[in-house]
Amino acid sequence: MKRIEWLLLGISVIIQPTHTSYFHNLKTLWTRASNALPSKRTCAITGGTSLLVGSGLYCAQRSMQEQDDSAALNYSINLMWINRNLQTDQLYIHPSTDEASFKENFLDNALRWGAVNNKGKVNLWYDGALISPEAVQNTKKMIAAQSLKHWRMAPIELKDVRELSDVQQHAEVFSAKMPVYFRVDLLRVCAAIHTVSIPQPTYFVYADIDMQPLSRQELFDAATLQKLRQYGIVMAHSAFSRFENGFQIISNQNSHLLQALKIAILELNINRGFYSLEVEEKFFNRPQESKMKQLQQCVYDSYTNMFKYLYHLEGLGTLTTHAGQKPYDYHEDGIAPFGVKVDRNGRHQHNLQFKAAGSEQLLDTYGDLIVPTKKVPLPPTSFNYD
Repeated sequence: MKRIEWLLLGISVIIQPTHTSYFHNLKTLWTRASNALPSKRTCAITGGTSLLVGSGLYCAQRSMQEQDDSAALNYSINLMWINRNLQTDQLYIHPSTDEASFKENFLDNALRWGAVNNKGKVNLWYDGALISPEAVQNTKKMIAAQSLKHWRMAPIELKDVRELSDVQQHAEVFSAKMPVYFRVDLLRVCAAIHTVSIPQPTYFVYADIDMQPLSRQELFDAATLQKLRQYGIVMAHSAFSRFENGFQIISNQNSHLLQALKIAILELNINRGFYSLEVEEKFFNRPQESKMKQLQQCVYDSYTNMFKYLYHLEGLGTLTTHAGQKPYDYHEDGIAPFGVKVDRNGRHQHNLQFKAAGSEQLLDTYGDLIVPTKKVPLPPTSFNYD
């Protein structure tokens, strides 16, 4: 027979679930215990629910599953701040001049994300090569102090992008030599692949630091969960450009999605970065009015061909090279067909064509590729080129 045992300051209370008043008794017991002690804190542990009440520890074996489909999800909120270049005199990982402005301009929004996602966790990504160790320690102290005040929220953890294997292997591409937008766009993919590369199902939620927080229920509504099960990724909807990468959810439920990200986003743009470093003409520093393609935009532009490659792997269409004569094969063709080098006008020239399978509706009424998206309160995108 199941039983739930509550431990209160060394006193054991046993409730036998033999009648309909079982859950009422649990609720009554918890209410009395809560009122008896001055402070309380709730946290999750493996295999049960742990409730800290003052100095008393209560443990209850879960016997019911949550009705909300999103309640049991393993997910993280990921926010990022990457300095344009080395800043040794910054007080925090964000270029705020004092504690109040750091909290207002950076930390408060992370706290709000944590408050409405207390079943998950919040990761704050930074570049440890472009900030002092003192700034990192100051940031950790601020987070710890705020966590004590807002103990109901999700834990907030600092994460250094320099610990990511792709960054360690290709450090020069992620250095201050490269445009900051190029680095940030690529780093969020590196962080996503690293985070979801675990056996159990998990979700990586990336949001620009100034985006209004969404709750777990808003993030993982039924339509979004269905798209994640099918494609493994959901982008922010944009009426202007169809999708934006300032918000995205990536899961490990679709191995083809992870393969497409690694090849058509990560490997492709790392090679583009090395190519731009090899040539003396640093086209990404040219004025915006130039016809030369800005390097910092090329990661975002890579998503369209990434989705074509994903649909190709999924059997929803065919990606071909050489004017449609040959199906694309990574092991035979490499990444060159995606366009590593640029022409005299600064455009990356890819050698790929995509055709949807007969019954698949992958193009909208304007002939653009359909991308899984959701409407979110993403602030307007602005470009401040390096």
